[in-house]
Amino acid sequence: MSTDDVYALMSRAEELPYGEARTVLVEDALRRAEATGDDVLAFRVRVRLTDAYQYGGEPAKAFATFSRTLADHDRDPGRYDEQRALLWQMKAAVNSLTLFPEIPLDRAYAVLDDMERRYLASGHSLQAVHHHRNVVARHVGDGSADRWFEKWRAAERDELSDCAGCDPTGMVRHLAGAGRYEEAAEIAAPVLRSELTCNEQPQSVQTAMMPVYLRTGRGDEARDAHRRAYRVHRARLADLGDVAEHLEFCGVTGNEARGLEILERHLGWLDRAPSPHAEMRFAAAAALVLRRLEEAGHGSAAVRRPASGDRAAADVPVPELRADLTARALETAARFDARNGTPHQGDQVRATLDAEPVVAFLPLADHHRRPAPAPAPAPAPAPALASSDVPAAPDDEVAALDDLDALLDAGEGTRTEHDRRRALAAWRRFDDLAAGTEPTPLQRARRLDGQGIERVMAGDREGAVACWDEASRLFGELGDDARRHRVLSRRGATRVGLGDEGGLADATAAADHFAARPTADGAATGALLRLATALLELDRPADALAALDRVDPADAPDAAVEVDFVRGRALLASGDVDGAVAALRRSSPRPVRRTTRRRWPGPR
Repeated sequence: MSTDDVYALMSRAEELPYGEARTVLVEDALRRAEATGDDVLAFRVRVRLTDAYQYGGEPAKAFATFSRTLADHDRDPGRYDEQRALLWQMKAAVNSLTLFPEIPLDRAYAVLDDMERRYLASGHSLQAVHHHRNVVARHVGDGSADRWFEKWRAAERDELSDCAGCDPTGMVRHLAGAGRYEEAAEIAAPVLRSELTCNEQPQSVQTAMMPVYLRTGRGDEARDAHRRAYRVHRARLADLGDVAEHLEFCGVTGNEARGLEILERHLGWLDRAPSPHAEMRFAAAAALVLRRLEEAGHGSAAVRRPASGDRAAADVPVPELRADLTARALETAARFDARNGTPHQGDQVRATLDAEPVVAFLPLADHHRRPAPAPAPAPAPAPALASSDVPAAPDDEVAALDDLDALLDAGEGTRTEHDRRRALAAWRRFDDLAAGTEPTPLQRARRLDGQGIERVMAGDREGAVACWDEASRLFGELGDDARRHRVLSRRGATRVGLGDEGGLADATAAADHFAARPTADGAATGALLRLATALLELDRPADALAALDRVDPADAPDAAVEVDFVRGRALLASGDVDGAVAALRRSSPRPVRRTTRRRWPGPR
């Protein structure tokens, strides 16, 4: 074992973002460093492992590595000389100690006192010390938080102060918690205009500013902050607490459907939450979203909870999951309050659980409309007419089917209104039969795809994306590349329609896949149409026209009307009025078909 191996591993690790992959490499480097017998090298790797644990979503593991490296430094400062790194890591240690209710709060105060002693001894400002005394005071609801805040603001910044983005973010959180929203906005303004490259920025300050924007009537800024920051947080387990803030944002802005999408995407993270505090915050915010869904009449819906340990994956009814998450949040808050000797964490959780909308509805994109409340149960259908001239109802056509695959086949290829009625009946029949058996993984993936289509039909596009997320994952695991790309096409176009530009990559990949591998059912044309529509949403008409030019007229002749319709829109956006009029005229012979496809481009 050589030191070269260690340096090579560390170089590779530093090329990766913080997370499991980076942590595994640093852990491997530490094992190799210890095997060489080079204590100094092992010390230096261990210092970096503390950061990997802290920023990679495993702060509990950082306690041991930090304690070890600090003890090594104190024993022989000349040999173990990473003083600045250790002084910097003390800040994270203080913050992390507050996040675990089983750790006595005295430990945090002891580290703060030690931190102050070391900062003074090394000639550093106490600005960061005052900052973290404020953090602890806010955590317990201590009135001294205001005093430490003033000391923090007045103290001189130095190399151990948080970065130019993180320091104001902490101040924004203090001011927002005190209801001083305009002051918070003033502090954040110059930061938000800056280029921030810290691991935690700019997403952290954008997240902290969401309630500030809402409370000061800056709806557009609140929407933009949510969309930009969540895109970063959604990939980081360490940011589960921040994800909770985005859930709460959805719950108080009339975006319960978007909140449900976020909840379903991250629900499995609760089983490996970075800390009890993050778990508590996420559970409370998720319960808020579920309460709002129930109040909107969607209490009969279910949420897919992934398997964990001995718990099997299951679709959990909204009221049941809300009760579970509410109890989880309150129980954890009670542990914090018992440790802290104050009711502050419990009060915050209860405030989240009981939160009412700050605005009735804040569209997350200019074209968004608030989803309609769940309709009242439909009356029982009238008896069928006894006339042989009346076509059989769609449910009659599928009622005799007992084969799950045949029912899924009947649900695909929905183009006309009759097709859609038949698909819904087939899916209902599938659900009834599947309740008494265990569908295969492929059947489950196909049903999830159908559930996404159903949600689009019901106006719940956020919910559709969540279904397609899971369906694409399952198809990928099964090696069913064609079905996976069908799902990616629908998911990508829908994400773009919701204002998430990241969906364009999915739509493009699907179009490229089917253009290179055309199928008998016109999947290439469908994928290219969705791509063109997504590009139009992004105000890229020239690219949309290029996508339409790739359509093979022989691939799906019956889609010519829609191709002309989308082409007309693209030409109009490009300024070619004459060409647009000609294309739109060509699309007019079958307006019913065109209108249907505009509202819902069915699967191909």
